[in-house]
Amino acid sequence: MNGALQAVCIAGILIPCCVMDVKIKKLPTLWLLVWIMVGWLANGSFGAGALFFFMSVLPGTFLYMVSLLTKGGMGRGDALLYLAVGAVLGMGKTLTVLLFSLFLAAGYGVLQMKIRKRSGKYRIPFAPFTAGGYFLFMIAGL
Repeated sequence: MNGALQAVCIAGILIPCCVMDVKIKKLPTLWLLVWIMVGWLANGSFGAGALFFFMSVLPGTFLYMVSLLTKGGMGRGDALLYLAVGAVLGMGKTLTVLLFSLFLAAGYGVLQMKIRKRSGKYRIPFAPFTAGGYFLFMIAGL
């Protein structure tokens, strides 16, 4: 999938997810499943692409396992979000976006704890940080 098409697909994934995550702290599961299928059809449904697709969903699969093990410490919707992002971008790009997202979320969390005196149990919507991580990824030109 070329870069412009990837960017359009990622916008199609992230924009509704950001809105819903901020407003109701839930992600649209059906929407994400559709995008996982789009990524599978575009990148991995045939031949050598199947290995690419399998590798590309590993970050999201790992996050899903973390969600199960931590009993929701990280939301399952966030894991599905990374399954969809991975299906479109591939593993390497998805890991870079995830790293940027984690740094942004950690910085925000520290600010919330220092400035607003929030506890470490304060839950933040992660989809906007994924969008920010993708934006940084695009700026970096990686």
